[in-house]
Amino acid sequence: MTRTAPYRPLDTELTTERLALTPFHSDDAVAYAAICAARGGEPADPATILERIPALEHGLAQHGLGLRMLRLAGERWPVGYIALIPGRATVDEPELVSELLPAVRGHGLATEAAYELIAAAWRTGRERLWTTIAASNLASLRVAAKVGFIAQHVTNDERGEVVWSDPYSSGVTPAPPHDSDALTAALEIVECPLCREALERVDGGVRCEAGHHFDVARQGYASLRGGASTATGDTVAMVEARERVQASGAHDAIAAAIAEAVPVDARWLVDLGGGTGWHAARVLDARPSLRGIVLDASVPALRRAARAHERLAAVASDVWRGVPVQDASVDVVLRVFAPGGGERGAAELERILAPRARVVIAVPEADHHRELVESLRLLRVPAGKAEEAEASIPGARLVSSTRVRAVHELGRDQVLDLVMMGPNAFHQQREALSDLLVARDEPIAVTIAVSVVVLEIA
Repeated sequence: MTRTAPYRPLDTELTTERLALTPFHSDDAVAYAAICAARGGEPADPATILERIPALEHGLAQHGLGLRMLRLAGERWPVGYIALIPGRATVDEPELVSELLPAVRGHGLATEAAYELIAAAWRTGRERLWTTIAASNLASLRVAAKVGFIAQHVTNDERGEVVWSDPYSSGVTPAPPHDSDALTAALEIVECPLCREALERVDGGVRCEAGHHFDVARQGYASLRGGASTATGDTVAMVEARERVQASGAHDAIAAAIAEAVPVDARWLVDLGGGTGWHAARVLDARPSLRGIVLDASVPALRRAARAHERLAAVASDVWRGVPVQDASVDVVLRVFAPGGGERGAAELERILAPRARVVIAVPEADHHRELVESLRLLRVPAGKAEEAEASIPGARLVSSTRVRAVHELGRDQVLDLVMMGPNAFHQQREALSDLLVARDEPIAVTIAVSVVVLEIA
């Protein structure tokens, strides 16, 4: 979006708890060259940098965008730089770039500086920012994710594949979760995914005695991805569609059946593939002595899960590779519309579940959304999902199997949300489905048919 009115000036002097962000000056040329050289690629010549100063000053005077040097509080020599520049983007939607000297990386300074500059950008009246980061630059991609950027598309240039990202909520600087104690409390049972040692809170993350360190994002979720993982989980659009469906009340009966299955004396709940934590939060509301942990691969979902409930922690984890939770520590596991993981998944459940623990599994029935399957060419739900869930953990006792069934009268947009909140979103385009629905009269009757299966471990 391009504004016709001028933006408010970008604050000249910015500071954080540990850093000063000061406009570039000619005295910084040598330091800037050293920082650029540490980044790799073509070394920057201080003389060439000095020649650019008039252009830098003109940019600052014209639109407030430009280079800022990062100095540790009370120190003279810069340790990095950060900037909002037109770059590959525009003056209206500028690009955030930054770099640190290797000696100060890994301490959250880039994240701290980015938060400050993003907040300053919103104060100018801008409504969108970008980052463009080489797909191979994993460290910078992690920083971008921490401060709220989500990948939107990929282009190719001299750097190879370049990931374009923008903030998940334009105009809002992500804030800390309303209750950081939930994650700290969860470390009672959460373990290191690499060595299975206990974890403790440290500055900017969690760490085990073996020295494995994992980041805690500013939004409040811990990233415990053990090793390389390709799992990304649900997209922003899927998460937003699911939130609208859940807010409509269409899944309230499912949530009530799940909460009813959880014992009142349970202490720890783990929601596998729990997304935004909506179902877990409903259970916690019904069980005041219970604490919970959501495990999911989707960053957009986890940002919401970290704020879903004051007793709910959010952890980024590829549960297909293992569940980062201690043996025999969990009283209830939820698996709501999430895959079971086969034999390995069953073995992991048996490992983490305490004696007489429960597993609550919600699966769709064959006639779930039956009015839409043919006309919208949706994925078919095979028959027998409930029976499959009942037999998913060898030796477990079947406590109950409850069928939740309702027919809802929905508008076209609500129907689209129902479809695009789940796996159909990976195979369909919302616009194409909308075209197919144009001829349908509103309201559209849609069947919700779900089985809630409850198993108990011996």
